[in-house]
Amino acid sequence: MNDHTFAKSVDLTKKSGFSRVRIDKYLSEPLHNNHSMFVTFTYLVCGFMSLIEGLRIYNRWQLDERELITVEIWR
Repeated sequence: MNDHTFAKSVDLTKKSGFSRVRIDKYLSEPLHNNHSMFVTFTYLVCGFMSLIEGLRIYNRWQLDERELITVEIWR
């Protein structure tokens, strides 16, 4: 296997007309077409986790466990 053959086997740009694994069809195109959905989902998960952690900090504050609040904040 020479260098030219190896470079051709991992080429994902479709310029050579050779794509052995079709990563563009099964990974790149779905991610590109649904990019806004993935961003929205990521924001939703981060917001939900922040809300849960905020409630845990509030609960510790109300129970007057001040030494454990710092641990919760650093998480």
